[in-house]
Amino acid sequence: MTQTTKRKSTKSTTAKTKPVEVEAPIVEAQPAIPEGRLATVQQATLSELTQLVVKAVPSQGTNPELKYLVIEACADTQQLFLQGFDLKIGMRVCLPTNVAQSGKLLVPPLQFSSLIEKMPKTAITLEVAPGVTQLRLLSAIAHSEIPAKPATHYPKLPEPDGTIELYELNAREFQRSIRAISMCASKDESQTPHHGVQIQLWKQSEQICFSLCAADGHVLGLYQTTTLEQETPDFNCIVRADALTKLSELLDLNVSETVAIELEKSKQAPTSIVRFRYGENNAHHSLTVRVLEGNFSNYRNILSNLRQQVQTTVTIDQSQIISCLDRHLVMVTSINTRVVKFTATSTGLDTESKSASGGHCESISGQINGASLTTHLNAANLQRVIQKLNHTEAKLHIIAEKSPLLIAAPESAADQPRLTFLLMPVEI
Repeated sequence: MTQTTKRKSTKSTTAKTKPVEVEAPIVEAQPAIPEGRLATVQQATLSELTQLVVKAVPSQGTNPELKYLVIEACADTQQLFLQGFDLKIGMRVCLPTNVAQSGKLLVPPLQFSSLIEKMPKTAITLEVAPGVTQLRLLSAIAHSEIPAKPATHYPKLPEPDGTIELYELNAREFQRSIRAISMCASKDESQTPHHGVQIQLWKQSEQICFSLCAADGHVLGLYQTTTLEQETPDFNCIVRADALTKLSELLDLNVSETVAIELEKSKQAPTSIVRFRYGENNAHHSLTVRVLEGNFSNYRNILSNLRQQVQTTVTIDQSQIISCLDRHLVMVTSINTRVVKFTATSTGLDTESKSASGGHCESISGQINGASLTTHLNAANLQRVIQKLNHTEAKLHIIAEKSPLLIAAPESAADQPRLTFLLMPVEI
């Protein structure tokens, strides 16, 4: 399956603003919120969207306004919006519904989401109390009130400024690639930019190439696919891995076949804001994220060079090696000693692990092409990347005994994401 990629240029229809700086966020002037009925929504839909957005609301920070969930109703378009923002990642979802009047207010996120989740599965009316001090949640058999306040000092979400480039991607394939690659990013935010994921679009021959890449020093993951579109996009940036994880959860809504990447088209300055839009025009959701500073190494060239040095390739059943690694991990429980010895033999792989409490040996049948080689790997890292291949078989490409290991699905898997992982060996 190839990933469809389209490119078009359009002028932003929203007011131009400078990207929001963390130290001095822009605050929009908010109209007064009249009391009375705000909107009526279905409990199931409101609960599903609320559970997503509250994950983008910070529990702590320097700006107390950001600790609240934003509820915004627009009577002109008959839409209800929910929003969370932590000055780095902003999520905004849209719900077409019956809106009585426009207004924007803040509510405690966890209290609101928990209450909505437990409300009767019927229509719920949101009603603003006098003075905008409470939001009433009314159903046929239940009546609740939670604290509320005007969104007077809530910062505005940043957006790409000026002319915007749009790149449309297949939503399902993009989601699978995010889930496979984002786990390879570093969990240490001081390791900039390697706690992010590199997104690239470029032209190669007559094809448009798209890739995601992440590396934490122990594991590297690369997803790459192509399409026959004739236009020539050129896009390279690094975004936070946790932002893409939130985007992946947003794509679970399954409301559209494509997701669009929006970024500023500017020759004077690099893109600082990227926005992902998902859904139809009257009910689109968006996730806005700041671009990380820094550059990745040219991992595509590194992997290409390593492929030329492969001495031995072992093709094995995915379920067999995952089960084998499960048994090894029972014995090597310490995070620093999850080392398993792998030896390519004429019939497959011999595996061996040792610990202070015992050890485990096991042979896995498979097809081998090349010489007999031995390498030592972290069993937990190997298991999690093989699980992400989403294929019945895995190919282990052994370069040398103290060199990285390449892992991929068989080349015949044309309907699967094109994933390649690199594992660093463990020194013994």
